[in-house]
Amino acid sequence: MTPAPAEPCPSGEGPSGTPSTDWELGLALATASQVWRARLAGALAESGYGDLRPSDLQLLRLVDGGVASVGELAGLFEVSKQAVSKVVDSLAARGYLDRAIDEADRRRVRLVITPRAGGAILAARQLRERDTRRLVGVLGEDGLRGLREGLAAVLGLRPDHKQTVALARRLADEDRAEA
Repeated sequence: MTPAPAEPCPSGEGPSGTPSTDWELGLALATASQVWRARLAGALAESGYGDLRPSDLQLLRLVDGGVASVGELAGLFEVSKQAVSKVVDSLAARGYLDRAIDEADRRRVRLVITPRAGGAILAARQLRERDTRRLVGVLGEDGLRGLREGLAAVLGLRPDHKQTVALARRLADEDRAEA
């Protein structure tokens, strides 16, 4: 069965035909995030990683990119070390992370992704590449660049969330390096 084409986003009119308001942008951003996360969860499940949540994958990507400790992850996610430790323990038990003694400082424990985590990261990357090609087909290169710039501007609305912005930049830098 061929899926029906996606409904276009609402035009610049609000529910009563009046000009649109900012809430519609917020709703569109929230809905886009939900769609993106649902597509990612589906792709992970189809690839044999159905036990991973998108937030788990984000953590794995950061470890793969060089964030090597529970403390660093806690700072990026703005949560306690205990909260990150619980997630790390769960990921380790499911075969996605290992802990290793840091050779430079034997008191420090480094996090290391496993081949299983590498497979999940690859499945997500392949989905992003397919989605990017699809968006280029719909928006064109300039439109996609504008979308990225617009989303960066939205992130900039909360510059007091330095950790969130740093996390987004780090993941974006990883994406550019992979391209």
